[in-house]
Amino acid sequence: MSEPSAEDKAVIAEQITTLAQAISAFRPASDAEQAELRALGQRFEALVQVLQWAQVLAPHHLQFMQQLRPAVANRRVRLGVVADKHAVANAEVDCASIISICKMRCCRALDIELSRQDLADGLRWEIEAPYLLARDAHGCCYLGEAGCTVYERRPATCRSYDCRQDDRIWLDFERRILAP
Repeated sequence: MSEPSAEDKAVIAEQITTLAQAISAFRPASDAEQAELRALGQRFEALVQVLQWAQVLAPHHLQFMQQLRPAVANRRVRLGVVADKHAVANAEVDCASIISICKMRCCRALDIELSRQDLADGLRWEIEAPYLLARDAHGCCYLGEAGCTVYERRPATCRSYDCRQDDRIWLDFERRILAP
C-alpha cells in the first residue's frame, strides 16, 4: 500500500473534522443511543490514532479529537447502577502478569461510570462529565506506577472488567498482541 498523496491526506483530514463535529453535535435521546455514541466515539478515537500512526493525519488532528472527547462522550449525566460494588465478581485476569505488556491500557483509555457507592467512597469524577471517573494526562487519576492506588475502593466496572476479549486492548490476548 502506497502512502497517500498530500491531496488525499487533506481530504481525509477534512472528513475526520466533519465526522468529529457531527459526533459532537449529536444529542442522544436514550441510554441505548448514549451507549452507541460512546462506542462510536471510541472507534473514532482508535481510527484517528491509526491514521496518525500511519502518518495520514498530523498530530493536531489527534489533539482536535481529544478536545472534542468530553463533548462527544458526555451528553448526559451518567451514574452507574450498582447496589454493592464489593459483591461484584472480579474478572479472572492476572493483571500483574500482563502489565509489562499492556502498560495498564484499560486504566489509561477507558471511561468508567461511577456509582453512588463510588461517590460515597470519595472517588473523584470529571467535572465536565458527571459521573465518570476522573482522568489526568495519563488516564485514570488513580493510576500509579505500580497500578491502582485505590484498589480496595475501585469501581464495580474496574472489578468486573475483563480485557481478554476487548478489541480496544488486544488483537490477540493469548499471543499477547496489543491492538493498535
